[in-house]
Amino acid sequence: MGARAPSHASRAASLALALLDRLIPSAHAADPAVTLRPYDPEIYRLAFDIFVGSGKLEDAYRVAAEAVRQRPDDLFWRERLAQLAEWTNRAQEALAQWSFLAERGSERAVQGVLRLAPGLN
Repeated sequence: MGARAPSHASRAASLALALLDRLIPSAHAADPAVTLRPYDPEIYRLAFDIFVGSGKLEDAYRVAAEAVRQRPDDLFWRERLAQLAEWTNRAQEALAQWSFLAERGSERAVQGVLRLAPGLN
C-alpha cells in the first residue's frame, strides 16, 4: 500500500513549525548568539493562526509570548497570549494578561479576570 500524501493542515503545520524555528529559538537553544528576526505582524499572525487551526497550542503560545515580548503594548497579542495561557493551563499568566487588558478598558478582559481570579486564591 502506498504512502498517503500529508493533509493540507499537516503540511501547513509543518511549514509553520519551520517558520517558528526561524522566528523564535527553541527553549533548548540557549545560545546567546542566536538572534531573533525582527517582529513582522503578518508572519506572526500567519504562524499563530496555523498553529491554533491545527491544534498546536504550545507552538501558538510561543508565538503569542514572543510577540508580547517584542511588542508589550500590542493589545491584540496580549489577548491572544491570555487565551493561549488559559488553554494551556497557565492560569496565573492568563490572569496577568487579562488584568493588563482590563486595566486598559477591555470588557472581555474583565470577564477573564472574574473567571480566573476566584480559582487562584
